[in-house]
Amino acid sequence: MAMKTQIWCFLLLCSASVAVGARMIAQEGGSACKNLNVKTVTYLSPPLTAKPGEANNKYFTAEYPKGHIGIRSVNADLVDQNGIAIPLFENYLHHWILLEVAVAKDHPERHLHHMMHRMRRHHKHGMHMDATMIAALEAPHHNKVGRFPNGKVRNFLGKGGETRHTDSRLPLPYVKESGVELEGYENRWILNVHGLDTRGAVDHIGCSECRCHLYNTTTDEDGEPLPDGYIGGLRCCTDGRQCAVKEGFNGEEITFHLRYTWEYIDWNECLVPVTNLGIDVTNPTGFGENLIEFTVDGCGDADPNSEECLDTRVAYLNAPEGGEVVYSVSHLHSSILDASIWGEDGRLICRTTPLYGNGHEAGNEKDYVVGIKNCIGNPGAPDSMKIKQGERLKYIVVSTKVGGPHTGLMGLAGIQFVSDGVKSAI
Repeated sequence: MAMKTQIWCFLLLCSASVAVGARMIAQEGGSACKNLNVKTVTYLSPPLTAKPGEANNKYFTAEYPKGHIGIRSVNADLVDQNGIAIPLFENYLHHWILLEVAVAKDHPERHLHHMMHRMRRHHKHGMHMDATMIAALEAPHHNKVGRFPNGKVRNFLGKGGETRHTDSRLPLPYVKESGVELEGYENRWILNVHGLDTRGAVDHIGCSECRCHLYNTTTDEDGEPLPDGYIGGLRCCTDGRQCAVKEGFNGEEITFHLRYTWEYIDWNECLVPVTNLGIDVTNPTGFGENLIEFTVDGCGDADPNSEECLDTRVAYLNAPEGGEVVYSVSHLHSSILDASIWGEDGRLICRTTPLYGNGHEAGNEKDYVVGIKNCIGNPGAPDSMKIKQGERLKYIVVSTKVGGPHTGLMGLAGIQFVSDGVKSAI
């Protein structure tokens, strides 16, 4: 995308806090409170730059609303230096992640830097750990991917290329609680932006699926050989890697930002905190070593509508807590057709289907997932969807093999629910 002269005024305003506003929203849940004052604030990430085909996977200290708050939603998109949305076929937003962390007060900046370094470069049991991996997990399970000395992961938010048309708003008065201070710690937020420039790419979808041969990659970022059979995924599109572009393509270096908007409420007695539960389809029996990604083989000349051209994966997870579902959605990549969560008795808890674009403009990019349908619960009602503690949940993700192999795919389900303990206290 051709870039114009930088508009410094726009950047200075947005990087501080643009579009700060507030509005009164009528009560939407069972709370006795009639109105809740929902505030909005928008920030820009620090600038990122990319040449045609270049991968960015950067970590920053994030801007965020201060104090004890309830987060209703955060959503984001990639924009150029003039604030214009960038289409996925020019810079594919693999993911953005916001992590709330508590860092020890003795040297908070040093501890924060150390946490970001470990997220970016740490390996454990042959498994790459980054912000996407942490975001796949429910908060109580974070220690399963490694402990952070002098730091704790407390909250996470994020999406991928579907961010523009996936509604992340929780029905009020339910919110994510943030900003609660722990003794000896102070709260900060970390922002991870993974964008893949595909201007002039030999294979736009292949670059966005991080196929190793297109990035001319045979080793990970530590110089270690890739595992046998690993043909695409996060290890091949790390920061600074270059995807193949067409011979003679001369695109200029661009500057871009992640623009992210918070909707939040200053904490009060009307708000009800939700609990997070995450399921990763690459772990059939819960959380294991090979998290996050999977590859779907091709099906050649077979009928695209036949069973031969479908890939079905199933994962199970025993719910660590029980409660009533407030919100649920999945993070899904292109080539995935359907994702659903089922209870132990066979009841459907949530079906989240991807929305594919059919145009050539930002937010409606043909063949890309531009949104994902969510599910909104109705806690307190007779027909509310409930999860029992210890219940064995089943997560099913169905993908197409047409045009495969498809690499670096993700099927991550997130459920927000009000736990039984919280419910009994309100």
